[in-house]
Amino acid sequence: MTNLTAATEARQLAQAQLEQADKEWRQAIREEVARGKSYAQIAEVAGITRGRVAQIIHENR
Repeated sequence: MTNLTAATEARQLAQAQLEQADKEWRQAIREEVARGKSYAQIAEVAGITRGRVAQIIHENR
């Protein structure tokens, strides 16, 4: 079970890191909107659609 235990721990760590990165990414998007950037500008840099930018801005997280 050592390999399974190690793999499980690595997976849990990776998931936590992904969740933190996602939180920071969403916050960065909100900050760019607050700075006056357009949804189109943000979408281009973030690799998402303008509609997705709008969803992120209006979500309650």
